[in-house]
Amino acid sequence: MSRRILASSFPLLLAAIQLSSQTSIPSGVIRGTVVNEDSEPVAGADVRVNCDTDESPGSRLVRYVQTDGAGRFVMGGLKPGRYSVFAKKESDGYPYSGYGVYAVGAAPTADVSAASPTADVQVRIGPKAATVVLSISDAVTGKPLSPAVRIWRWTEERVFMSTEVHSPGKVLIPARIEVGLEVSEPGYQTWQYCGPSGQPAPLNLFSGSTLALDVKLQPVPK
Repeated sequence: MSRRILASSFPLLLAAIQLSSQTSIPSGVIRGTVVNEDSEPVAGADVRVNCDTDESPGSRLVRYVQTDGAGRFVMGGLKPGRYSVFAKKESDGYPYSGYGVYAVGAAPTADVSAASPTADVQVRIGPKAATVVLSISDAVTGKPLSPAVRIWRWTEERVFMSTEVHSPGKVLIPARIEVGLEVSEPGYQTWQYCGPSGQPAPLNLFSGSTLALDVKLQPVPK
C-alpha cells in the first residue's frame, strides 16, 4: 500500500474507531432523590438499579452509589433499558427495598434510551424497620455462634431473606407485618421464634422498636 493511500485511509479509520467507542460505551444516566416516609431527603443512602429488560450475564452486577447531603444521587454508565431503583440505609433502620420481605409497594422504575439517555426518579423508603438483637450460642457450651438467620412473610413463605449474623447481631424486621424468624446452623437443631404457647408464631413489631432475643441452639445428637 502506498503512503498516499495509507494517508487518505487514516482519517476514515480514525472516525470508525471513534464511532465504535462511542456506541460501545453505555452513557445512560439515572438521577434522583431518596426520601423517607415523611418525604424528607435521606443523606448517605445506598442506591442500586436493576435492569428489568436485560437478562444477559453481568446485567445484574451489584453496584451502589450514595446519596449526598440533600438525598440526591446519580448513577451513570447505563445501557438502554428499563430499570428498577432500590435504596437502603440500614444504620437508620431502612433495609434494602429490593428484598420482597421489606418491600412496600412496587419499586420505582426509570427508562433509559438513546433518545432519552437521562431519567429522573424519586425513591421512597420506609417506614423504618424494627430491630431484633440476637445473642446466639451453643446451649451446652455457651460458645457464641454465627448462624444463618431467615425471615419471611408469615402468610407467603416464598418471600424471604437470609443473612449470617455474628452473635450478638442485629436483624431488621419489616414494621407492622407478620414475619417468621428462624436460626439455623449445621450440627444444631433449627430454632424458630415461638409465641407464649410455645408454638411457632409470627413477629409483628412497631416501626423503630427493638426486641432482644437470647437464642440457645441445641446440638444434634450424634
